Parts: sequence; C-alpha cells; structure tokens
Amino acid sequence: MMTTPENNPTATDATPGMSHQDLLAKVDAMEVELHELRQFRDMAYRDPLTALRNRRYFDVRFQEELHRAQRSLEGHCSVVMIDLDDLKKINDLQGHRAGDQALKWVANFLEGELRQNDICCRLGGDEFVLLLPDTDVAGRRLVMDRIWDNLRSANARLPQAMRFSMGGATWPIDGVSAEALYEKADKAMYRSKRLNKSINQSENVSTAGGYVD
Repeated sequence: MMTTPENNPTATDATPGMSHQDLLAKVDAMEVELHELRQFRDMAYRDPLTALRNRRYFDVRFQEELHRAQRSLEGHCSVVMIDLDDLKKINDLQGHRAGDQALKWVANFLEGELRQNDICCRLGGDEFVLLLPDTDVAGRRLVMDRIWDNLRSANARLPQAMRFSMGGATWPIDGVSAEALYEKADKAMYRSKRLNKSINQSENVSTAGGYVD
C-alpha cells in the first residue's frame, strides 16, 4: 500500500491546515520559549551578587541528596555551614561595596575548594553552605580542614585577611532529617564563631578562623 499523509501518522503535515514550514517555525518558537523558561528557573535559584546557588536551591537539593543517601545501605550526606566573620565591620568601616567584594571573594574561594559533586550556596547575608553528597564524617572533616588551611595560605597574599567560622553535620550520625542536620551544623558554626572571637581578642591577632565539631 502506498504511504500517504492520511495513513502515515508521522507525516510532517499531519497537523491540519499547517504547512511543513509553519510546523518548523512553531517548533523553533517552542524551543526558544523552553530556553527562556530554563533561564528564568536558573535565575530563581541563583544569588544575584555572587552567582552561587541560593537558599531555595539548597533546600531542594538537600532533600534530594538525603533521600538518595537513605536509599543506599551505606549512604552518607554532609552539610557545612560557613560564616564570613566581621562582614558588618567591613561594611561599617569600608562601605557596602567593600563588603560585597568580600562576599564575592568568599564565593570564588569556596567554589575553588569543591569536589566535582559538591555544591556551594549562599544562604544570605554572610552565610554560606556546602552540600557534600556521598560524604561521611571523615570526608567532611577533610573538606573543612582543606578549606581552613587554604584560607590561611590565601590570607598571606591578601591586603585584608578573611576569617571564617564553620560547623558541619553528617547524615545519619548527626540527624536523620534535613532540619536536624541544618540545626546541628548551624549550632556548631556559631560555637566556632564564639571561639574564634575569643581567641582573636585574647591574642590580638587576625587568624583565618576555624571550626569545632
């Protein structure tokens, strides 16, 4: 039997009243619209200042990575909270433009410390978070130690030292829900912040900061 548009469902002119050229134009328009929608979605998940992923993206991915870890017999997932110390002081003494530059520097520095599957997000203000899939306690501590060591090395080349406070948590040892892990890491980060502040005041020096676990 001869194949005709009437008995061939894949024929390009199967849409009544639409030519092949019109159909291609419609497909092109749909592809442009889809591309724009993807751009809008990406913008919704980006921090406009640092271009890092934002809190909304972190919340979604954190839940996804926890679910993936829970499905594995030996799954792990870690999170690290990071706070840029003295941002308010930078803003007050040097202006908000200097504060913004400091935040951008931190974002670039942290992205340079990530492994292939790690994710860095800016939560807002002076707070950042690292999501470390497939990472147990030992692996998380290695990441945090590397960040601290490399920050101290970077500070030797900076006109003004940057100081971090960090705190981490790992599923399932430190909690079984995203809320519990976030709270554990956040509390550890603030303990680090208080400790770093007391050390710097007592020694009258500016260090890279650090963390407690």
